[in-house]
Amino acid sequence: MEWYEAGTLMLSLALVPLALGVPVFISFLFANAIGVLIFMGGADGLIQLVSNGTVSISSFLLVPVPLFILMGEIFFHAGLAVRVFNALDAVFGGIRGRLSYLCVTSGTVFATLTGTSMASTAMMGSML
Repeated sequence: MEWYEAGTLMLSLALVPLALGVPVFISFLFANAIGVLIFMGGADGLIQLVSNGTVSISSFLLVPVPLFILMGEIFFHAGLAVRVFNALDAVFGGIRGRLSYLCVTSGTVFATLTGTSMASTAMMGSML
């Protein structure tokens, strides 16, 4: 199978269910499962897909990330994030272009408090 045939097949397997109103994750899961069956040798490819998925999910490095995101949400809902943001706004009150300084500094402070940049991004995104 040529690359353009495979690309057209995979693109249509992902876009047709989306056009029919199927949720994105189900559409992509469907396209991946069909692609694995076609390109990775049938049932053996599906077994390898499940094996790789469970190994990557159970990686020790990824275990604390949801807890850090939870800590960022707790900071946001407790009002700590807004108070830190307002305190930093008072510090940078007289500077031209203070919003850029405020965003960078508050992102640094929140990443320090939560321990990861993903939790800081989640908290900043929900706050700003």
